[in-house]
Parts: sequence; C-alpha cells; structure tokens
Amino acid sequence: MNKPSREIAWRYECDCGELCIQLTFLRSRINVTDSAVAELNSELQRYGIAPLAQRSPHPFGREIPYSADETAALLEPIEATVTAVWKREFALAGENAAAMRVQNQNAWGDTAESAIKVAISLFPRNLPTDEELRTVRETVAQRFNGQTNDNGDLLDLDFIMSVARHRRRLNEIGVLQVLGGKVGGLRLAAASHHPEKQSGIFRQSFILLMTHFEAAVYDLTRLALKTNFFTLAAFFGQKEKVPYARFGQHQDFESLRDSLIDDLLKARYVKELLFDLNELGVVPIAERYEGFGRQIELILRRNIHLHNRGIVDAQYLETNREGKARWNIDGLSLGAFAPIGEVYFIRANNACAQYIEAFESWVYAGAVPNCS
Repeated sequence: MNKPSREIAWRYECDCGELCIQLTFLRSRINVTDSAVAELNSELQRYGIAPLAQRSPHPFGREIPYSADETAALLEPIEATVTAVWKREFALAGENAAAMRVQNQNAWGDTAESAIKVAISLFPRNLPTDEELRTVRETVAQRFNGQTNDNGDLLDLDFIMSVARHRRRLNEIGVLQVLGGKVGGLRLAAASHHPEKQSGIFRQSFILLMTHFEAAVYDLTRLALKTNFFTLAAFFGQKEKVPYARFGQHQDFESLRDSLIDDLLKARYVKELLFDLNELGVVPIAERYEGFGRQIELILRRNIHLHNRGIVDAQYLETNREGKARWNIDGLSLGAFAPIGEVYFIRANNACAQYIEAFESWVYAGAVPNCS
C-alpha cells in the first residue's frame, strides 16, 4: 500500500476545497439583492434614468442574493444604464465648458464672489428649473441692488448666475460620478457571474481547478510508475528506446528509475495521459458525471479558454472515424463560445474529485493494470 497516494489525493482535495471557499467568499462580496437594486433604481429615477428590472419579491426577504443566472441577466441593462449616466455627465461637462468660454474675467471680485455664493445657496437643487432660476435671480438682484464690483462697475447679474450654475453643475457631475461608480460596481458583479465573460469568477475558478487536477494526475502517475515500475514502464514506454549509455549516468536503480519516469511524463500531455490510464483500465468514471468523455471535454474546454478565449476550435471538435465529434458532449459548434457558469463549474469539480479519488484507490492498491 502507498500512503503517499493518499497524501496526493488529500492535497488535491484541500486545494479544491480552498478554491471553493474563496469562490464562496468572493461571491458574498459581490452578491446582488433586491434591496440593493431597489436603492439604485431610486437614485436612477431621481435623475430621469430608466430603472433596472427587478425580480419578483423573494419569499425569504429582500436580502436574499440573486442567483448566478439572475445576476448575469442584469449585465445588458446595466451596461445601458452605465452609458446613460455617462452621457448625462458628459453633457453637463460640455455645458460648463461652453459657459466658461464666454465668461468675462474682469467682472470677478469680492462682491461678485459673495453674490455667487448667495446664489448657490438659494438653488433648490443642482439643476433647477427655469422658474426656480428666475426666483434665484430676482432674490440676488434685490439683495445686491446697486452694489459694484472692485473695479467700480455694477455687478453683472448674468455673470453671477452663470458662475453659480457652473458650480452647481460641477456638484451634479460629482453626484453622477458617484452614481456611475455604484452602477459600475453592479456591472462588475453581473460580469463576474456571467458565463461568457473573461472576468467570470466561475471561468477563473474552473481554470485553476483544472490546474490542480492536472498536477494531481501527474503526481499520481509518477507514484504509480514508482510503485509498479517494470509493468507500467513497459506500457508507457512501448515506443521508447533507451541507450545503454544512459545507465552509466546513474549510481543506483532509484536514480535511473526516476530519470526514466521523468522522460515518460515529459513526453505526455495530460489528455494523452488520461487516454493511457483509460487503456490500462483504471479510474472508472461514475455515469452520473457523464463518464470518461466528460473528463476529456473538461481538458479541451480548459484549453480553448486558455488559448482561444473560450471560442470552440477544431481541436475541441476532434472527430472519430465516422466524422463525429468525439467529446463535444454539450453540442457546441465551431466558432461558438463555450460558457463556464456555476452549474458547469460544479459539474467539473465533482467529476475531477471522483476521478482523483478513483485514481488514488488504484495506486493505493498497487497500480496493477486490469486491462487485457
């Protein structure tokens, strides 16, 4: 029996467990709730921006998080809202720039500054109506009637109101920037839950999961070769030629054995290694995890996400002699995007865990091939 096999499997289990814990924590930080959407909608409506559609009230309360699918569905309307907020901010910045181009700098002075501050304090909101502006203008005109600026000229009421409006627009731009930040945060949460976005938390977790899986497969294969070297080396090295001079490079059998094992493993990609192990008749896959075909599909999907940004390529659609895709379990087409959402990640995690558990049991039992 090989206790090291248990250690490898335990390490894999711990690594994947930590990965799932981190994923759960991250989701808790970007969860979307009914109350959060309602609060944001209230602010959007205050600025005349269309609110986001809300789900039906959850029976367990307004703080119950949206599911991954519900959150991802918010992405498209959120992006439209981001654009609407940005357009509003850009328009106000343009108005301020236009106003500054026509300002008379000679009209400025301490008295004018006092009048501007009074006008600002009288504004009922950052962007008042025409009627509210007229009321503010009349009040400032009465309060500063007949007063002159530092250069002796009467105060320019148009200038006073223009500067006051400029500063209140700046306030409004600041408010819109804060609102844009809130919408942007919600957009990030939606994109992080979306199965077709590069920043998706399930996509990133899947890639790391498959990295742990690949490492565990290689570690267990190396241990299997050490456990039953002559039988397995003969199988893995059927096409290898080892020169006798190789023996002179080592002082003992263990050193030679480890060197040969390194060469055998270096020559095999993980997908090829899985095929070899399958041919040996080891690591049976439970049908509830869709069998050996799903394990190969997981490797292929990881590859297209690493090398082709998730777009299905010819390698993913590898065909058999009849011209049918061998591992395209989900029926994807060439050029389509292979999504990685919550359900797919859970399926991958379960399938890989079952594979490593079965593989470890085989190594623990002596790594004896049960193929003919």
